[in-house]
Amino acid sequence: MSAETDAGLLALQSGDANGAIAQLEKAIAADPNDYQAHQYLGAAYGQTGRQMDAVTTLTQAVTLQPSNAQARYNLAIAYEGAGYQEQALVAAQQALQLQPDYPKAQEAVARLSGTPTAPPAYGQPAAPQYAQPQQPTPSGQPAAYGQPEQPALYGQPQQPQHPYGQPQQPAPYGAPGNYGVAPYQPQGAAAYGGSPMQALAYSGGMDNTSGMKSTVPPEVEARGWNWGAFVFNWIWCMAHGMPLLGVGLLLLNCTGLGIVGSIILGIQGNKLGWQNRRFESVDHFFTVEQTWAKWALGLFIFSIIIVVLAVLLPIITTVTHSR
Repeated sequence: MSAETDAGLLALQSGDANGAIAQLEKAIAADPNDYQAHQYLGAAYGQTGRQMDAVTTLTQAVTLQPSNAQARYNLAIAYEGAGYQEQALVAAQQALQLQPDYPKAQEAVARLSGTPTAPPAYGQPAAPQYAQPQQPTPSGQPAAYGQPEQPALYGQPQQPQHPYGQPQQPAPYGAPGNYGVAPYQPQGAAAYGGSPMQALAYSGGMDNTSGMKSTVPPEVEARGWNWGAFVFNWIWCMAHGMPLLGVGLLLLNCTGLGIVGSIILGIQGNKLGWQNRRFESVDHFFTVEQTWAKWALGLFIFSIIIVVLAVLLPIITTVTHSR
């Protein structure tokens, strides 16, 4: 881990989530592939109430380490805190598939699926439970599925900084449970040099579906009317990976029927934009569409001014000449 990641982890252990965020954001800026920095930063975001930031960051952690059960469990907690129960259940189930003896994942699946259980009282989550660490395996023998292999240096076993199964006590994150912050070693396809996106696709968990003409996150669908798509129609389509639709709307505008296409885009714009253009995250999508909306509002105000002037100028001219 980098010095910033180490400092962020120490801050998180001591309960200083804001201090951890400052250090871990620096670590990710220096190395966007630092899985542990994403893992800890997601936990810190969650502990400070930044649920959607936690979802975005932990989704990246899952992308970098798709076979890591703890990353998927933490993502489930983030989704649950943000109010997305179905997505939380899927992530928790994936964690349990990767590590069947993960007690906290078992509790999360039971809670999210409606199975009767005894959840901890609000604001007083139970102490997190982690799977027991396995003994270091001889060189050349892979660790058990879902369990990290202990690293070795020049043939000598090296003790991990925070033994797996004996994590520090993280700060509570609301009623559902706690984020786990015990470090993991690389696992799965990513550990063997595979592309993180290929590894995630292989594991069956593709969370960022933008630009894939696939499923749309509920927060994107719930955004409502897309003003940028409505006002700029064919230009917006060109910028969102739909050139043929853009050309069609341009021709439709020439016939005076472009308003029909604009209304359809206003209703379906968020879905079409997400499916046809690649975004870094849901937050990135919101930022881009808000920028389009601001330009649309500016154009609307400018058009109103032009119309008012076009109506008033002849009246003013007539009054002036009559005098």
